[in-house]
Amino acid sequence: MPLKYIKGGMIVIVLSQVYIRLCSVNTCVYYCMALAMRLPSNLNIMLNYSKLMANDPTIYGTMVNTLGQSIEFVESPTRGDTAPVIAICHDLQLACYTDFYELDDMLADHKEYEPLFTIDGKLEYGYQQALTN
Repeated sequence: MPLKYIKGGMIVIVLSQVYIRLCSVNTCVYYCMALAMRLPSNLNIMLNYSKLMANDPTIYGTMVNTLGQSIEFVESPTRGDTAPVIAICHDLQLACYTDFYELDDMLADHKEYEPLFTIDGKLEYGYQQALTN
């Protein structure tokens, strides 16, 4: 996942071991979009379940997915609504940032974007599960 920071008035993006120095904000936006298009869309970040629950996150909603997993959607206790929605499976004690800032797509009847925790503890969506079966 790219890291951005400002050094000496220039924005620097670190992608793996490649450093790209950008001279202007317009160039930065262009390169950020280009880099984002080359990265996998599902860069879900797993969270420490115990630490998250200790911070008592605000609950947005719940659902039961097609695997029978009870999923709870919460707001990030530290970043609020500026961060993607977090999906939690209490039975598996797993928590992960989703790719979404609202619940609509994840709760839709077509189930393409419903969150599913895999056997190895990673978060996938319905369409990804359909591709592997």
